[in-house]
Amino acid sequence: MAFVTVNIPLQKSALVFEDAPNLNYHDKTAYTAYLNPPSGEARKTLLKFGPVPEAYRYMGINTAYISAYYYGNKSGNRTIVRPYITKSTWKDFDAGSINWNSTPAFSQWFAPGVGYTFPDATTGIRLSTPRSFYSDYDESLMAKRMASEVVSLFPYLTSASQSDSIILRNDSTEPIELVVQFNDGITVRSKITASDKTSGYVDPTVSNVFSWSFEENALTLHAIGPWDQQTATFYWRAAGESSWNSIPAGTVSQVTIPANTFPLGTVEWYVAGTDTQGTSSQTEVFTVSTTAALSDAMPVSPMDTLVNSDAPVTFAWSVSNANNPLQTGADLQYSADGGSTWAQIGHADGNVRSLEVAAGVMPGGSIQWRVRSYNIDGVAGPWSTPASFYYIGAPAAPIVSATEVPFTTVTWTAAGQQAYEVIIDGVSSGIQFGTGKSYTVPEPLIDGGHSVQVRVQGIYGLWSAAGATNITVQNQPGDEISLNGTSDLDTVLNWSTEGSTLPFLIYRDEKRIGQTDGLSFRDRFVLGEHSYYVLVKLENGNYTRSNIYTGTMTADGVQISAAAGGDWIKLRLSENSASAQAFASDRSSSLRHVTGAVYPVLELGQFQDLSGSYDVAYPDHAQAKAFEALFGQVVIVKSRGDNVMIGAMTKLNKTQGDFYISYSFTLQQIEWEDFVDDTDAGI
Repeated sequence: MAFVTVNIPLQKSALVFEDAPNLNYHDKTAYTAYLNPPSGEARKTLLKFGPVPEAYRYMGINTAYISAYYYGNKSGNRTIVRPYITKSTWKDFDAGSINWNSTPAFSQWFAPGVGYTFPDATTGIRLSTPRSFYSDYDESLMAKRMASEVVSLFPYLTSASQSDSIILRNDSTEPIELVVQFNDGITVRSKITASDKTSGYVDPTVSNVFSWSFEENALTLHAIGPWDQQTATFYWRAAGESSWNSIPAGTVSQVTIPANTFPLGTVEWYVAGTDTQGTSSQTEVFTVSTTAALSDAMPVSPMDTLVNSDAPVTFAWSVSNANNPLQTGADLQYSADGGSTWAQIGHADGNVRSLEVAAGVMPGGSIQWRVRSYNIDGVAGPWSTPASFYYIGAPAAPIVSATEVPFTTVTWTAAGQQAYEVIIDGVSSGIQFGTGKSYTVPEPLIDGGHSVQVRVQGIYGLWSAAGATNITVQNQPGDEISLNGTSDLDTVLNWSTEGSTLPFLIYRDEKRIGQTDGLSFRDRFVLGEHSYYVLVKLENGNYTRSNIYTGTMTADGVQISAAAGGDWIKLRLSENSASAQAFASDRSSSLRHVTGAVYPVLELGQFQDLSGSYDVAYPDHAQAKAFEALFGQVVIVKSRGDNVMIGAMTKLNKTQGDFYISYSFTLQQIEWEDFVDDTDAGI
């Protein structure tokens, strides 16, 4: 092993001053610099060595140091210099124009721990940088850098005053040189190093640049180089394929792969080439993925706010993706039941990250919504964590179904329901409060077609549009019911059947007036001619109806009974021989004058009053007591002319005579519905 020491001359130099940042100091032939730094790096000497003789460019570097001469203006121990060597990433500079402001940034390489004391002002010190000065560094790498980059050599005066100065001399007798020891037994060859895209994701939908460089393949020693590319070829294939695609690059250290060239999946690639020395090499085989990561979407708005359901709603979201944030589409869903079920809101195309939804698409109340995003491969990512808002508006129209039997049962689905109304053939069931979603009609539908509608009320009091369905009914009766009856003051109905279905529903003039589990029924509340039938609701929703009985009820005088039941009591006598009755009717009305009318305008109200006055006398004390027992009860009074009064006997006038006990009272007609108990009917 032989070593060769080469002195590489200083190519150019310059001195820059922090306190004179726009000035330039240099001498291309005999450089002399006066250094008087007040502190730190206030002065910098810029050095550029070279060129390195061609014969030594690829030899391994063993050691190197900078040889320079310093002269101080003080003797003794007052002036001590410690050299610092730094480097810049600049490869060159213009010595004739560079100044402090245009100087590149330097990073420190090493600061020797040895200081030098000048013996006197006329004797110079040769300041070298042997191995011991940078034993913690790679000496050959330092020499390579000093020979190819701008370096800065400056002293640090540890015991200097403002009047102290140091002269750095560069002339024919005392030159500044880079002294390099080469090992002529080692030649440093090149290797190809990939610059990027050696792993991870590569977007196949855009053009991709793959680049590389030829550089030294140093194992123990470095060399100065350079290693230039003579030729190179880029190879790629889909993972698993046997053959490679090749793209010649010539002397250019990169190739561009056009968009949509790589398939989805995994792609392998490498570069092989030869440098200007004739050394061939190749990179390792790199593996990249062209399958994009799944995108994560996150709701942005609406969130934790009130939203008007009568106006369109704009949903917005953000998207993150480890490979490419580009979105190719998005799906949105909502839930009105706390996330138990989800329904589609809509789909957004492309990279648009908002979606306007028409008014009324969702029901009123608390709404959750979520979003998922499609990545650049068109694959949907996971659903986001739901966001919530309050949708103030009407619920969505319910979805309605109904059984096709006379006693049809209507069912529906609806979100946010607080009340409902069922409408069959235009007739309303009335508003029912609650969240129940089933309703059975109280009266059977006739055979034929029927329209069924349901609307629901939400938590904000707004009603949905009606959901609707149509049904066709065909009754399938059961066992026959045979009905007969008798009529005088009351009508008593009797019937027979072999069926066992209960209860029996009693109808007068097509209106239900009662029900019973027995086989008879007494109607006490009307006079005149009326028609009756009995109906039984079957378990399957059909019914059986009896024949019709028609009877006429008459009163041969005035008779009274408790509405709750009991015997009829005749009001036959009075102090004027025969019991009398008088009726008074009144209807609410008002008169008011309006502009343009001479006489007042009549407005009739919906309310009416009807009262009846009665008197009766009893010679028998027992009969009188039976009559008095009706005081304080709701009573029925029937009289000739088919007059029926129902009211409360709250006032009773009584006169005690020698032969008769006389009474008089007045009844105020009250609103009265025949009692119907549907509890046992399952309605």
